[in-house]
Amino acid sequence: DITGLCIHGMIVPAFQTFVIFASLRYLFPAFAGTLHISSALGFLLSFVGVDYLYYWNHRLLHQPLFWRWHSVHHSSETMDVFATSRNSAITSFLIVYVWINGLMLFFLDHKEGYIIGVALTNFLDILRHSGIPRWPNFFPFRFITSPKDHAWHHSTDTYDINFSGNLIIWDHLHRSRHLAKDFPKSCGYTMKPKSLLQVFWQGYFS
Repeated sequence: DITGLCIHGMIVPAFQTFVIFASLRYLFPAFAGTLHISSALGFLLSFVGVDYLYYWNHRLLHQPLFWRWHSVHHSSETMDVFATSRNSAITSFLIVYVWINGLMLFFLDHKEGYIIGVALTNFLDILRHSGIPRWPNFFPFRFITSPKDHAWHHSTDTYDINFSGNLIIWDHLHRSRHLAKDFPKSCGYTMKPKSLLQVFWQGYFS
């Protein structure tokens, strides 16, 4: 978990900044900052548009071709903030955020709104893995994926539900929403035992 946290918190942002962003600036300098949209639209592009791409990206990670790596994330039996970063070394680079955020920060003229959207997405990612049992009971949160929604995605019984990131409406729209009054009794996907090094580099073989 600590290794995954270092990858998500340091290596991935560095990759976005010094590999994707810097490479584009070097190879295509004339295109830097050529996408002129308002900060408000930049926020919506990040928080809603990229979130929809992530929904399908997440469903793809549950397909046999990619599940061996993503299943590491589902091996956590406790919903807490460390579960957020439990991933193999490869998983981080299979997620759309790494690539699309680097591209958008290169093309956008006004980056502030987009960056706020990225920051809020990261905050909600930590929050929905936290296991906090209750949400404030007011209207806006009905559209946000809650810790309970995401706990059912990590449930021992079923994990092909509630794929949404920020907005639970994608699961409503594509009929993958699971509604429940309580948290699941247990979380975690049962794996064949592997060494830490095998899990880190190769993922699990289920």
